[in-house]
Amino acid sequence: MSEQPQSGMSKFWDVFGHYKRLLLAAGAASFLPFVAEFADASPPIPGVTPITSLLLVLTAVITFQFFENSTRRKANNRIAFLLIVATISLISYFVASARFVFHYDAGRVILGCGWTSKAQTLATDFNLSTEAQCPGQYQDLLSDFGGKISDVFVSQNLVYIEMMLIGTWIIFFLSVAAIIALFVTFQQGRKIKG
Repeated sequence: MSEQPQSGMSKFWDVFGHYKRLLLAAGAASFLPFVAEFADASPPIPGVTPITSLLLVLTAVITFQFFENSTRRKANNRIAFLLIVATISLISYFVASARFVFHYDAGRVILGCGWTSKAQTLATDFNLSTEAQCPGQYQDLLSDFGGKISDVFVSQNLVYIEMMLIGTWIIFFLSVAAIIALFVTFQQGRKIKG
């Protein structure tokens, strides 16, 4: 009895079946940023959540590609290192978020460091201290400028803080994705004794 030739889709489904656990883990990990966004824990920057999810899937695939044949010791060392990176980035993200993300009428906004010259002039008129501007006593200034953050804080500093929030957010999730992918990849290749 001769075997029938496989179509391209048959081969695809064979590969999918073989790596089902990895793909399910990558899919589950890619859902995590949406859960965080629903809980109001993501950076208030449009588009960051879907981009993070896409990067999670790519990280899982790349991790599998490069570390498929890792020994237990190498896998454990990499997972431990990534756990440290994930912990540091998560703590950094929440500290930065607590300091620079503010709930305003229109939703959550990112505050900055360093007031514009218009804001400094207005702060002097309001008898506010202009010493601490990171973010400082911004509430009155923000309402006087109609909630326009860029009128209160120097735009370049706002960009730096946005990048810090995005960077720590993405590093955390990429570390988690790599941990999951390393674990699943190592477990999948493991021979069960018995």
